[in-house]
Amino acid sequence: MSHIDPLYRFYTRPQVMVQGTRWNIKWRPDSKLCQNINNLKQQNPDLTKEDLAWHFFNTYLYDSENAEAEEHVKHFLASFSADIVRRFQQKLNRDSRSNHDTSIIEDILQITCEYASNPRSFFQGFKIRERDQYFYASVKVYITKRMYGLVRDELIRNKQVNQTITCTNLGLAAKSSRKRVKDALEVQGVTNEEVVTYIGIWNTYQEVRKTNKKDINLSTEEQFEEIARRYSQLNFVQVNGLWIKRKLEDIGRAIRDYQNPITYSLDNRYDPHDTTSVLRIENIPDTSSVEIDKLPREDIENLRNFIAKQIQELDTKAQSLLLLRHGLKLTLQKIAGEINRDTATANRRYNTLLTLFIQKIREWRKKHWNMNGEESKQDFTSEELKEIKSSLVAFLDDYYYDIISDMFQKTFYSLPVDSKNIFKSYYYSYFNKNYCKYSKSGCSYNGADLNDVFVSEACELLQAGIAQRIHDHYSLNFKLDGAAWLRLKNLEFIKQFLTY
Repeated sequence: MSHIDPLYRFYTRPQVMVQGTRWNIKWRPDSKLCQNINNLKQQNPDLTKEDLAWHFFNTYLYDSENAEAEEHVKHFLASFSADIVRRFQQKLNRDSRSNHDTSIIEDILQITCEYASNPRSFFQGFKIRERDQYFYASVKVYITKRMYGLVRDELIRNKQVNQTITCTNLGLAAKSSRKRVKDALEVQGVTNEEVVTYIGIWNTYQEVRKTNKKDINLSTEEQFEEIARRYSQLNFVQVNGLWIKRKLEDIGRAIRDYQNPITYSLDNRYDPHDTTSVLRIENIPDTSSVEIDKLPREDIENLRNFIAKQIQELDTKAQSLLLLRHGLKLTLQKIAGEINRDTATANRRYNTLLTLFIQKIREWRKKHWNMNGEESKQDFTSEELKEIKSSLVAFLDDYYYDIISDMFQKTFYSLPVDSKNIFKSYYYSYFNKNYCKYSKSGCSYNGADLNDVFVSEACELLQAGIAQRIHDHYSLNFKLDGAAWLRLKNLEFIKQFLTY
């Protein structure tokens, strides 16, 4: 097989080899199929795996009488079993299942081979695209996603995978380890600062549970209030039981998603309760059209200018919220404190703005195509919406970074000479510990340690100047010692602008 190893997918089948507590997959070649591959290679030595995949798929899907092509397709499908098995092994290890139990691994391989034995059913709904450089990649993405989803559903039905269906979010939060809580939250994209808060809540619950004579099972309001009282005492804040409950439910949801990522079989609809909802199979990324759908540089710039204009037309409250979120990088919880609203309200207002921008982008796209004499395409797919939202957030980050940076520069250059020199010295010393620090008393660089008091004074001047510019432009008054006010004095926040 050595001279055609890259083509092993078309003539081998996997077999699990168990040795004690370890397992491996051995590839068993089919002599007839192997000889057929050799014959094709002799006729055309330049044949690639992409060529063979295209040939066998077309022959099988459009010539049902060709049994040979069907066998090649079956072996090709089965070859992905090894990848699926490894993915599930990682998941099972993460779920703290025993590495010594190989029965599930054997079951997974058996399930994949069963689905591979009926390729016509497996590829139901899959539309083979015209031959191009993306065909092979598209097929691989489709097979991997669909096979994983089908196997996962089968294991769930057989109760062989820890699905956590019977566990509530609160139950998951209560039973998980500190590491599991931290890992789950980080995967969800929760900031380090928020992770610390959630871990503090989880630790408080564990403390109350262990010191309480009766186990706290998170089933009554009194139990949440007890945790809230202890958390308030430890953190010098005032929270209630409802707030604690919501936070613990957030933790549980993160753990559920972490342990069981949403990768249901592609036969399922996105909304199982809506018969008009599209099948997951229809939203596998079409890699063959990626390059075609990319906008030219000029169009991208026009779209950016269009979004910037939409921002400028917002009222000051909306612009202030975006500034706090994307310019000062505050969490929605802290933003809520700045605007005297609860977190849910801040979250709703923020998501409403994102939805508004997406609608404007939709209108811009239709208008853009009409101007170019092109036929308007159908609305965004769910995958496109995800990408647009991600790109929009990145644009807002850049847009408000530039605004804060401009305010920083103008404020910085209006500072007294001593303050500017202190910042310059701090910046240089941050990267070079041997750099001579600035001494205000001598007004020169003399190697003395940087005086934290002088740095603090300079930060306060900078803080007040930027806050005044924000007030002048957005009519936004920061609360003294509030999150936004403290952010402007934070040296880590300031440092990113000092390079200019």
